[in-house]
Amino acid sequence: MKLSPIHTIRIEEADRRQLYRLSLMESGTVIGFSSLDDQYYLQWWSGDRMHDTTIDFWEPDPFTAPSFFHFEHYAGLYSSEHDFIVVYDENNKEQPLKIPIVNHLPKIKFPGFDKKLVQYPSAGNTDSNTIPMLFRSSGLFPVYVADLQIDMHEKKHNG
Repeated sequence: MKLSPIHTIRIEEADRRQLYRLSLMESGTVIGFSSLDDQYYLQWWSGDRMHDTTIDFWEPDPFTAPSFFHFEHYAGLYSSEHDFIVVYDENNKEQPLKIPIVNHLPKIKFPGFDKKLVQYPSAGNTDSNTIPMLFRSSGLFPVYVADLQIDMHEKKHNG
């Protein structure tokens, strides 16, 4: 097997940007989830063009960044600290859908106290609108898996 570059992507301000994840969408667009100067961004690379989408829903925190996921021509973010997910359409990158979460995850039961689950920075890969989400307790390793199912026609979520 031979590994060779087929396309070069320049990541703007790479020396200061925290890049959480890169993914390839069905269309061939490369999408990156990152933070820079107290702001989260989605960066979309298609051919020689790059589009930066500013995410105004969360303040960046290097220890609890939202989980990034994508399916079909959508990219989304989920944070267990909030009661919603945010979904971006590849064809409409500046007007995200904010979808409420109606059912919540259970707390982890430890002897003597309850601990809330926190999303892991990366969601699982998927070819459908059902995304496997990883969660952790106070440690760094995932301890719980839940499926996030998004109905884009009804614009609702089932966890």
